[in-house]
Amino acid sequence: MTQNNGRTYEKLPRPLTDEEVIEAGHELARQIRRLAEIEQERKAFLAQLRAEHLAVREQTAELTMALNNGWREADVEVLAMMDTPSPGTKTIIRLDTNTEVRTVPMTDAERQDNFGFMREAEQ
Repeated sequence: MTQNNGRTYEKLPRPLTDEEVIEAGHELARQIRRLAEIEQERKAFLAQLRAEHLAVREQTAELTMALNNGWREADVEVLAMMDTPSPGTKTIIRLDTNTEVRTVPMTDAERQDNFGFMREAEQ
């Protein structure tokens, strides 16, 4: 309530004019559209934030593992020595250090290739 020169003013209901109803409807439509735009922007922002968060978590996990283990995995050129040390096995050698990585059984395809059957079939 406000007083000015003995007059008192109060907030009281007043019916809207037809023009005010039309203008309020237009403004409501604009606000609803803006609200939808903001919601889309919020979703896009949250998706981007989640992607960045995931990337940082993956990098953190990789760095933690490297520090804990004292090494990290990297692509290293290797050589498969077939039928070494015995027939039907292959030895994998790292070419950067010339050290043995592992010895494993050869696959059926590798055993066939050693006999030259695969090459003849391809020709």
